[in-house]
This record gives sequence, structure tokens and C-alpha cells, in this order.
Amino acid sequence: MSCVTRGQPASGRAAIIVLSAVCAVMLVAMVLLISYDPREGADGLASPPEVFEITSLSASEVGAVAVSNSAASYGLLNDPSGIRVVSGASGDYSASELRAFVYAACHLSGTREIKDLS
Repeated sequence: MSCVTRGQPASGRAAIIVLSAVCAVMLVAMVLLISYDPREGADGLASPPEVFEITSLSASEVGAVAVSNSAASYGLLNDPSGIRVVSGASGDYSASELRAFVYAACHLSGTREIKDLS
């Protein structure tokens, strides 16, 4: 009794077996790569970064905000009637964006990474 099927030589059957084994190994490798997360620590749990509060003020407590960088310098005055821009440059400013800027300046937070330098 012969192991060779009709119409298929032994070398063709061996090639199919080798190709099937290679596909199975590639499938296992792909599953392992998809499930790997490099951010996980040695214990398998990823720790979220610690968030620190920098400023936490009510926007109504802030009377003015000064902005200065290499391109321009201007100030924002927070009046009961709204936020006004004090600047040498002229232009229209969005009132909602100015309110959002003052709010963001009043509620700053940050994260820091503690590294062992030894």
C-alpha cells in the first residue's frame, strides 16, 4: 500500500505539509505580536501616569492673563462684560476661544515621570 495519493507525487505532498507548518507558525507569531503590549510592566499591569494639579482657580477670580512669546505679547482682561484683548496688534478675536483660553490657564495639570538615576 502506497502513501502517495493518485495524481500527486510524494515531493508535492511534502511541500504542502511544509507550507502548512510554516502557515501555522506564522499565525501563532502574528497572534503573539498582536497581544504584546510594550508598555506593560514586569508584573503585567500598565500603571497610568500620575497627574498633578498645577493651578485650580475659578475663571472669575482671574482679572488678567499675560501672554508673551517670541512672536507677540498681549494681555487678556477678564471684565464682567467679557474678555478684552490688550495688544498693539489689531484683529477680531473669538470670545468663546478667549474664554476657553482663560479657563485652560486656570486649570492646568501635568504629569511627571520619576526616573531612578542611580
